[in-house]
This record gives sequence, C-alpha cells and structure tokens, in this order.
Amino acid sequence: MEINLKDELGAVRRYNAAVKVCAEANGDGSRALFERMIKDEERHADFLEAQLHAIKEMGIANYRSQAANNLPIILHCSAARQTVRATCAILVRSKRVDVVSLT
Repeated sequence: MEINLKDELGAVRRYNAAVKVCAEANGDGSRALFERMIKDEERHADFLEAQLHAIKEMGIANYRSQAANNLPIILHCSAARQTVRATCAILVRSKRVDVVSLT
C-alpha cells in the first residue's frame, strides 16, 4: 500500500504540472480533464492513507481479520491536500470509503 500511495501522490504532482501547462497554453478541455484526474487520484491516495493509518492503529493482524470478515473499520484521519485541511471521520468497508462526518 505504501508503494501504491507513493505512485498516487506522484501522479497528482504530474497532473498538477500538466494543468499548469494546459492553462498557459489555453487548453481548457485538457486542463479540465487533468483536474478531474487529480481528484480521482486524490481519492485513491486518501483511501490508501486511511488504510495505512488503520494498520498502524490496530496492527496488521487485526486489520486483516476485520477486512476478512468485511466488518467496518472506524478511524479518524487528518487529510491535507495542498491548501485544504480537513479532519474527518470515515467509515471503511472493503474497498469503499464513505465520509461519515466532517469537523
């Protein structure tokens, strides 16, 4: 998961650079596409960060046990995306992440 997270964050950096190039070249359609791709990659990164946090908090054995039983894992995360900071409580089920509440 750590390798996947590194790849997702690398993609976000590359797509942000592409957005700048598109903006300078007045490529609005391409810029919009890269902006959507950034949001998608950020969701992937958030999910991976949440999973890594859960593993750190409960240990790999408990994490695997809950994942195997498909039980919900409640955790708290602080997510920082560029200038946006949010503290959120999220519910993780299998490979799906639902935002429960924002504070």
